[in-house]
Amino acid sequence: MAEVERLTLQRETWTTDALIHRIHRTDVSPERFNPGDGRGRFHPLVTLSAPVRAIPTLYGGSSLIGALCETLFRLEPANHRGPFPVPKKRALQFAYATLRPTRSLNLLALKGDNLRALGLMRSQLLEPGPAHYSRTAPWASTLHAACPDADGLIWRSRQHDESECLVLFGDRVGEAELVVTEQMSFEPPHGWQTLLVAAAQAGFVITES
Repeated sequence: MAEVERLTLQRETWTTDALIHRIHRTDVSPERFNPGDGRGRFHPLVTLSAPVRAIPTLYGGSSLIGALCETLFRLEPANHRGPFPVPKKRALQFAYATLRPTRSLNLLALKGDNLRALGLMRSQLLEPGPAHYSRTAPWASTLHAACPDADGLIWRSRQHDESECLVLFGDRVGEAELVVTEQMSFEPPHGWQTLLVAAAQAGFVITES
């Protein structure tokens, strides 16, 4: 921890005119943070000092495809070849929204010089699939503790390199600071067609079973 705290790590600013594209479960509101359930690339996020507690997180992206790749499409193994199948039943458990932050967000960039300073490569932190989340998630807790001014992390999507992905720290960004500007269900016909087009562009296929 002390070594990370001594590093000078670059930040990126997510401005108030840049929308956050979010894929969320249909049973929660678009701006709701994950309280610590399940496992992801950078969660569960926890405090490193006692008492240990979970810190809520919210994933998003700079585009619909980027957001899909961090949620609905994230189960694709890193070495998969060809269109990856996603069951329709699973897809319809999610919906799409865009969020506008009411203030600029200060995000720690997981790329370039920062990765080199941390002694990491993309292949270690950003490209491994779900089987490696137990190894990648603790980095979020380390960086959260070492960088108290950071509102979250930002990186280039492993599955769609034209998109940025981000995770926000729920103890530094409040739900009231994220305004829902658009919501869409993936139920047919309109939302379903939007999902099918995005899936095809990202190299996925929605299957009936």
